Amino acid sequence: MSLQEQDILQTLMAWRTRVSAAAWVIVRDAHAAEDIFQNVAIKAMTSEVSFATASALLSWAFITARREGIDWLRRHKRETLCLDTSTVTDFL
Repeated sequence: MSLQEQDILQTLMAWRTRVSAAAWVIVRDAHAAEDIFQNVAIKAMTSEVSFATASALLSWAFITARREGIDWLRRHKRETLCLDTSTVTDFL
């Protein structure tokens, strides 16, 4: 017997902080880590994978969060944040 949608969501929400932290360790961005957790939750709810136990779900969630984090890094690798020159000159 596999976990129902309600059980999946309750388990993920109970472990939200830890799954998000696992993503944060990879991306070092709190907002991105929260987005990754949300993606993991959506995938768990909509995927055709069934989870026999909560521990199987959590193992899958941590692995998926790590992979999502790595993908996020690859997509944002070349982005750099810098201030507009007019902003910098206003302070000088």
